Amino acid sequence: MSENPSTSTSTSTPITIPRPSLAWTCLILAYLGVEWIYNQHLLILLTLSSITSEQFHWSEVFGKGIAAFGFSLVLMKMFKRSSVILFAISCAIVYSALTWVFNHAIQSVPSGFRYVSYYTILHRDKVVSLDDKDKVLAFAQNESWYVAPLILSQFYVTLQENQWKGMEESARSVIARELANLEKNKKKYWQQYLKARVIRDKVEAGWYQYSEGMKKYRRYERTRYEDRARKEFERRANLPVGLTRDEFLEKVAPGYKEEMNKVLVPGNERAGLKPIYFKDLPFPSTPPITWEGLLYSYIKEKTKEITAAVAPDVENIRENARSDDVVSVLVIPPISIGLSLLSMGMNAVSLVMAWGAWVAGRRWVGYALGAGCVGAAVLGFSLAQHVGHRDPYWARLHQGFAVDYPAVAAISSLPMKVQPWVSFHEEPRWIRWGMEWVYHYDFKKKEMPEDPPKKTTQKQGCGVIETVVAMISPNPFNRCKG
Repeated sequence: MSENPSTSTSTSTPITIPRPSLAWTCLILAYLGVEWIYNQHLLILLTLSSITSEQFHWSEVFGKGIAAFGFSLVLMKMFKRSSVILFAISCAIVYSALTWVFNHAIQSVPSGFRYVSYYTILHRDKVVSLDDKDKVLAFAQNESWYVAPLILSQFYVTLQENQWKGMEESARSVIARELANLEKNKKKYWQQYLKARVIRDKVEAGWYQYSEGMKKYRRYERTRYEDRARKEFERRANLPVGLTRDEFLEKVAPGYKEEMNKVLVPGNERAGLKPIYFKDLPFPSTPPITWEGLLYSYIKEKTKEITAAVAPDVENIRENARSDDVVSVLVIPPISIGLSLLSMGMNAVSLVMAWGAWVAGRRWVGYALGAGCVGAAVLGFSLAQHVGHRDPYWARLHQGFAVDYPAVAAISSLPMKVQPWVSFHEEPRWIRWGMEWVYHYDFKKKEMPEDPPKKTTQKQGCGVIETVVAMISPNPFNRCKG
């Protein structure tokens, strides 16, 4: 019987595994390097109290961008696509998805969590600077450098404790003083308001008459009576025609704008407490029942804004301009660290699988290596120690959190066990230096500030957290005070 030639050829031809692209390999390696730097930057960022909400935001944006790049590399390899356009589309889709996840994570946080988080974050500042009563982070000084930031990345476990209540009481004492000053000076504000209202009424009446005169003059513009109308207008008004409101004020009441820009009730703009200017006061066209009552009602509304800005309660916490920033500090870091580690792991496994299969000449070898990497990671994770369990205080908090929220605790334990695998014992100081250069370098003057920030965890700037802490701090020389 004759042998089927097609069958003979198909069984004898070996399967050729194409060599992984060197460009793709270099891209993966470059990505892993950048992602590692960003990962270490995140940890260093958590030890800084001088970071502003804007800087934190740009760190979050860059993190989502590099994560989208990494996940897209994996997706393109998985679906065997190499189109630049498809890669760009994938990056855009993944970035949008991560943005939605981050925003949803922040906005879905209930008011009760926000309320406790606001005061917990003030307690966090004391913990970072080892200024808290129990010095609960002091143990990390004898540990690897990454232990402290990892502990701080999951600071939300402290919401089970009541230390934040002391910060709430301090913040409310500030509000009590502010409200007492408002009540004490209420009569003085009324006299100043009365003076401002008289001046304003006169100016507004003059502007109204000028405007009405201009309407009559406009009727004669571009007619043979225009010159006579202009002379008559200027004779009666003693002012030229065609003035804008600002020009009118300069000629009639040169000090009016300056008077209206005076501060009636001082504020603290760094803390989000805007001062009350005379120009902000209510001057309704229809007279109220009592002008004095109108002013006091207005000040009462402003006191509510001050309360929501400095010492909010559960009801008005969402009115606080910083509540989203505060929640971000507690919620975003653990998500960012987890995504960073996941993306690095997936790309590393993808690289090992591709080169393993090519070297061995068998695809199953690549799959076996990939499965081996994942198995080793799972085994290592199960045997690794939770960083939060290295100290009795933090171990108790994490264990209590795991009882209340087992699913969240299980997921959040991943970076607490895996992060030590990609970190050195000593902090990469060159990354900290680069961060300080980016965050504090004066690009206009092209120089660092005269007093560059020290490489410590003490307060160096006046960010969101520092300003509120400064308001309740007894230290009169605190640079963050308004």
